[in-house]
Amino acid sequence: MRRLYTLVFLAAFFPRWVDAQIYKGGLASGEYNPYKYSLAFADQAQMVYDGSRLTQKINMSVLDVADLAYYNGHYVNAAGRYLGLGSLPKKKNRFGDELVHLALSKIIFDIDIQQIDDEGLKQFTAGANTVGMLFHTRGKYLIAEQILQFCLTVRGNRFGKTSREYLNSLANMAVLKKDLGLYEESERMFNYLVPAFKKLYSAGSVQYVVVINNKAMLLAALGRTKEAVALLDEALQAGQAAFQPGYFDYERVLTNRALIEQESGSLDKAESYYKQAIAGMEQKGFEDHPDYNNVLVNYGSLLVQKGDQSVLTFLTDIADKVQKRYSENHPVTAKALSNQGQYYLSAGDFATALAIFQRVAGIQLKLLGDKHKDYLHTLIKIGVCQWQLNDAIGASVEFKKAIQNYMYLLGRLFPSMSEFEKAKFWMSLKPSIDTYMAFVLDKKQNHLYADVYNLQLQTKGLLISSTNRTKAAILESNDSTTLQLYADWLSAKNTLATYYGSTLEDVNEDKVDLVKLEEEANTLEKKLSSRSAQFSAAYVQKEVSFTDVAGALQPGEAAVEIVRTTYLHGSRKGDVEYVGFVVKRGRTEPELV
Repeated sequence: MRRLYTLVFLAAFFPRWVDAQIYKGGLASGEYNPYKYSLAFADQAQMVYDGSRLTQKINMSVLDVADLAYYNGHYVNAAGRYLGLGSLPKKKNRFGDELVHLALSKIIFDIDIQQIDDEGLKQFTAGANTVGMLFHTRGKYLIAEQILQFCLTVRGNRFGKTSREYLNSLANMAVLKKDLGLYEESERMFNYLVPAFKKLYSAGSVQYVVVINNKAMLLAALGRTKEAVALLDEALQAGQAAFQPGYFDYERVLTNRALIEQESGSLDKAESYYKQAIAGMEQKGFEDHPDYNNVLVNYGSLLVQKGDQSVLTFLTDIADKVQKRYSENHPVTAKALSNQGQYYLSAGDFATALAIFQRVAGIQLKLLGDKHKDYLHTLIKIGVCQWQLNDAIGASVEFKKAIQNYMYLLGRLFPSMSEFEKAKFWMSLKPSIDTYMAFVLDKKQNHLYADVYNLQLQTKGLLISSTNRTKAAILESNDSTTLQLYADWLSAKNTLATYYGSTLEDVNEDKVDLVKLEEEANTLEKKLSSRSAQFSAAYVQKEVSFTDVAGALQPGEAAVEIVRTTYLHGSRKGDVEYVGFVVKRGRTEPELV
């Protein structure tokens, strides 16, 4: 599971906690791109308290049980335990185990915070922050934002906007804004926080190291790699003394550094950082920690990328280790096996690669569902292996299944994305689309020409049409009904995006009906379209197909579509091919030129 780590601030919630909490990554999608994980999936809250050493005991406190659930990734279970079932008495000033009732009390039970003294309020907002991060972890950004904003407001009013409490909450909010795609707002916050933390805590403090690491993750997400690297190097230099020697915060920053070098193509540098991170975690006794295995899986992917011929034994050992820890049916097991499959694919052993990728696809289908991008990416790999093994029929089945679901996601998620998110989403899909087109051209699959032509029409110009001006016009309007509809539509779309990138366990645990959620989003879209022609023109996609084009042509006319595709696999790897699809009236399929 490749990830960039975002370090997060919490005020003290329990005595054994420290201000610097760790966010760890969650879900992968598409081709390798660590910036993507920083944006969408890197912010999973990880207890600084070493959950791997927390064992289930009789009569454990509800908070320890919540920590155990939280550490093991059962976030809904943990949130329920933190929240509790009752409410805090309105004039209660003591905050012992009743903290379990606090986290959302102001929102749910309307507690009178004026009756809570300063020390109690610090603990109250610390609890609220924690559950806000839980919702953030689960991708429920709307309620996470409400909770964190509540904490910001309460802390600002009580302790002032230069207080540690307020600034720590602002640091959490800056990370959330990044994950919401509100990059300008997030950067403004970080630009204020970095000098403020340096002055308040000193340049050698863990708090300062955390905030510059987080800003680096934002800059990496924006493609400003040079600036991100400079901040990470500063974090590494100061972090040696600042971070707790018994935990692996420092190794997380090393992993961030490795991932950025890997993305930039500096593979030797990336390997050096990975080795340091792995050695540090081993020295500190964290070989049983899930993140240790994740770093090993990432390192394995780097060795495959480098073409290391001796990596197979390492990959096999890691896959066995991960499977023993997590079982066969786990996303990390699937990723470890995928590294093996990629090794054989790169080596041209397509039969062995095919067997491995089919195994991976079985795991992913069971855990992630048929519309998760990890699963679809594996289907493309299966199609490639079958293509190279001259099984054109089998390859076409896998390719079509993957592409159809990619386009399904594109239609559901693309319209509500920011321009930057659209570019990233499209770049994660393009290699798969190129591979499918290359297969059709290479194997002369005439019966798929219309399919490829339609795919070209659906995807060309996707990044040219900007929705920023439309969004700004809606947000600046005085129509409260349209504003609310737009906010609800964005929320529904963000929720859909989250669950399409989640495990089926998460979907079932949250009792989410994706079909119903899609219907709600479509209803909101229709209402918005009826109120705003500008919204309809910018956001509502109008699909055009081969049949539409052929039907619009007059006798003697032809439409020519130029398609460029790149061969990413096989004997023609690296080749670029241009073809023309000619459409004429009355034809049942395009003519290839």
